Amino acid sequence: MYTFLIKLATLICLIFMSEAIFPLLAVPTREEVVDFGLQTIPATPLWYHVYYDLFWMASATLCLLERKRIIFIFQKNKGVFFLLGFMLLSCAWSLDPGKSLYFVAKILWAFFFGLFLVSRFSTKEILSLLWMWAATIILADWFFVLLLPHYAMEADGSWRGAFGDRNESAMVSNIAFATMIVAASGIRNVWWTSIGMALLAVVLIVMSGSATGIITLCALCISGLLIRFARMHWRLCLILLLAGMCFTILIMLLTAVTPQLSHFFMLLGKDETLTGRLDIWTGIVNAIHGHLLGGYGAQDLFITTRGQVLTESYVSPDGDFAAMAPHNLYFAIVLKYGLIGAALFAWVACKAVSVSLQQLMGTSVMRYWYILFMIASCIFGLTLTIDYKILLWMLLALVLGSPYMRDADERLTVQSL
Repeated sequence: MYTFLIKLATLICLIFMSEAIFPLLAVPTREEVVDFGLQTIPATPLWYHVYYDLFWMASATLCLLERKRIIFIFQKNKGVFFLLGFMLLSCAWSLDPGKSLYFVAKILWAFFFGLFLVSRFSTKEILSLLWMWAATIILADWFFVLLLPHYAMEADGSWRGAFGDRNESAMVSNIAFATMIVAASGIRNVWWTSIGMALLAVVLIVMSGSATGIITLCALCISGLLIRFARMHWRLCLILLLAGMCFTILIMLLTAVTPQLSHFFMLLGKDETLTGRLDIWTGIVNAIHGHLLGGYGAQDLFITTRGQVLTESYVSPDGDFAAMAPHNLYFAIVLKYGLIGAALFAWVACKAVSVSLQQLMGTSVMRYWYILFMIASCIFGLTLTIDYKILLWMLLALVLGSPYMRDADERLTVQSL
């Protein structure tokens, strides 16, 4: 009974970290956006803060159950230790120290909860928990779409499901899709259910209208096939995966200087500026020079096309002046933490990719999931600011801590980077 309650509490915390369902109720409905405009969005209600704090305490309590092993695994990942330490230090010179400290505290909390999963459960148990989490999120999305469309659809008719934003919905749906595909062969007696859930996730991604979501879905399918059939030739597989990622990045960069490529994005419903992202990225490049080494701090930052940095989003009534989110993970990292933070982030990312490839050579039932998660995160980082997503930090901890699971493949050697 005790074990069941621990698993149930863990599953509830996983769903909470997805930031689905309840956060959606704090954003405007489709009718409110159309009738009143975005300028009338009300402040976050008190009940939402209470709900948030309750889950903070619940997940922290779970982490205390495995505190010794969590600390042990955390100390083994030196890159994360230095990165999170520098993020904490950056609060001292940030534009808003209070918000920056709160931001970093959330990341630390999410990362430690990921290490709790590694410390408490076996690989098969974690995959089962992720399967139940993914199934819950997919069904919740469809519940909102079918029964509460005024919440689940944006003003232009695109689906956001149980999330507050369609891009966020597409990102989590891609991770859920990868989880279902891996679980289909890793968990007994759920093959048909997993395939059915994966197809439902595909529909959610397509109907979200998120170009990044659709590209990521294609990348996951292609990567999954390559990994499946080229596992014994891992060097060739690695080269193909890196080539695919480099090609995607190259297309994004060439679009900035080659208008002829705009028809590629028009096929996905985007213009040659990636819905204004290229203009914002130009402003970020101008803003980075002001705080090149240490950045502006961990709080949310919003950029004007002229390179002005603000801590709140703003759009002037005439539309001539706007401060928008970076819409790019890599630019956001340099902007917030400077070149020092970017170097530490690259260290952690390389470590995570290295661990994922090592696991790919093992016999774990989750051996394909790690690299698929890294691919999805890297692609979404090209057009979204996802450094504040607690779900991704929790899953990153799952990747980095995977060699230290209680049933980890002992044939795999873990090397510190």
